[in-house]
Amino acid sequence: MEYFRQAAFLFKEIDDIKNLTAATNNIGLIYSKVKDYSNAMKYFTKAYAVFKKENNQERIAQIQDAIGNIYLKQGKYDKAFRSFNESLQIADSKKDKQLQIMALNSLGDLFYEQSAYTRAMPFYIRCLAYSNEIGSLRSQAESQIAIGTILHKTGNQTKAVVNCRMGLESARKVESISLKKRGCDCLYQSYKALDNTKQALYYFEQANTLEDSLNLSETANQVMNIEFQKQQLVDSIAYVRKEHAIQLKHKEEVQRQEKQRNMIILSLGFILLVAAGLWAQLNYVRKSRAALKIEKERSEALLLNILPEEIAEELKEKGHVDAKEYNQVSILFTDFKSFTQTAEQMSPQCLVAEIHTCFKAFDLIVEKYQIEKIKTIGD
Repeated sequence: MEYFRQAAFLFKEIDDIKNLTAATNNIGLIYSKVKDYSNAMKYFTKAYAVFKKENNQERIAQIQDAIGNIYLKQGKYDKAFRSFNESLQIADSKKDKQLQIMALNSLGDLFYEQSAYTRAMPFYIRCLAYSNEIGSLRSQAESQIAIGTILHKTGNQTKAVVNCRMGLESARKVESISLKKRGCDCLYQSYKALDNTKQALYYFEQANTLEDSLNLSETANQVMNIEFQKQQLVDSIAYVRKEHAIQLKHKEEVQRQEKQRNMIILSLGFILLVAAGLWAQLNYVRKSRAALKIEKERSEALLLNILPEEIAEELKEKGHVDAKEYNQVSILFTDFKSFTQTAEQMSPQCLVAEIHTCFKAFDLIVEKYQIEKIKTIGD
C-alpha cells in the first residue's frame, strides 16, 4: 500500500496519467483484499473514470469485473450483474478469451450465489469451452467443478461425479488447494447422494485434510491483515492530529477576523466570542480525548495480537526490548540437503509445493513442542 501510494504521488508529479491510474487501481485491489470495500470502491471508481476517458476497453472490462465482485460480496446483485455484463460485452467485442473467461465465471458465480442454477450453468459451460481453447487449467478446473456442483444440486449425480472428477484432476495439476477442496466436496456430496459410502468417505477425508491447509493459509492472511490494520490505525491517528491542528489554526483565524469586524462592540462581542470559543474547545477536547483513548486501546489490542504480552509491555515501557541471558539452551540448525541441485531439476510449481509441505511440517512440530523458530535463510 505504501509503495503504491508513493508511486501514485510521483506519477501525479510528472503527470503520468497511465501509471497513476494503474497505481490507483492496485490500491483498490489491496483494499478489496482486506475486505475494506468502501475504500476499494473509491479507488476503483477513480481508475474507471480515467479508463473510460481514454476508452481503454480491456482495462474497463477488468475493473468492472472487480467492481462487480465487490457488489456481489455486498449482496447487491443487480449492480453486480450490470458490472459483469458490461465486462462480458467488451470481452465479446474484443474476442479476448481471457477476458471472456473472467466475465463468464463471474456471471456464473453471481447466479449460483442466488441459487439460480439454470441461469448459472450456460455461463460456466461457455467458460469451460474457452478455457479448453486456450489451455487454461485453472479456469478448466473452476468451470468443471462449478458445473459438477450444479449437476449435484439439480439431482444429476452421475454427471456431477464425472465433471467434478475432471475438475479435481485439473486442480491437482495447478496445485490449487482451494479448488481441490471444492472438487472433493462436490465428489463427497455426489457419492453420498448415490449411496456410495466408500467413495463418499474417501473424498470427505480428502476435503478435511485440504480444509486444514486452507485454515493455515487463512491464519497467515489474518496476521497480515492485523499488520495492515495496525498501519491503518497509525495513519488514522496521524490524520486526527493533523485535522485537529488545522481546526485550531482555522479557529484562530476566525477569532482574529471577528475582533477586527467587531471593534465597535468590543466588550459584548469579546465576552460572547470567548464564551462560545471556550465551550467549543472544551467540548472538542473531551471528544478528542475519548477518541484518542479508543484508538490507544485498539492499538494495544493489535500489539498484543502480534507480540507476546511480556514483550509488548516492555516495548511500550522502554521503546525497545532488552536482550536476555539464558544459562543453557539447545539450538538446532537444519538444512535441505543438495537444495540447489534438486531445485534445478524441478518445475517452479513442484518446488514450491515441496517446500510448502516441508515448512508446514516444521511449523507443526515447532508449535507442538513450543520451540521458537529464529530465522529462515538461504537459497
